[in-house]
Amino acid sequence: LAPGQDLPPHRHGASHLALLVVEGVVTIDAEDGPVQLGPGAVAALAGEEELRAANRGADDVTLVAFLAPPFPPRQG
Repeated sequence: LAPGQDLPPHRHGASHLALLVVEGVVTIDAEDGPVQLGPGAVAALAGEEELRAANRGADDVTLVAFLAPPFPPRQG
């Protein structure tokens, strides 16, 4: 995410999400308010939880997302 960039709020259905911060500081809007996560931090969300993430800093943010089961679900 570039400085000032937000991910559009979204959900991952039945897939659970682990979001690893590789570089920068990302702000996750959690139920209890905003949480800032830096390099090495992991955010875990259940599939139906809404992800709201933003780069409110001056440096780029790199995130790696892990979804299980895969999203969208495989057909067939």
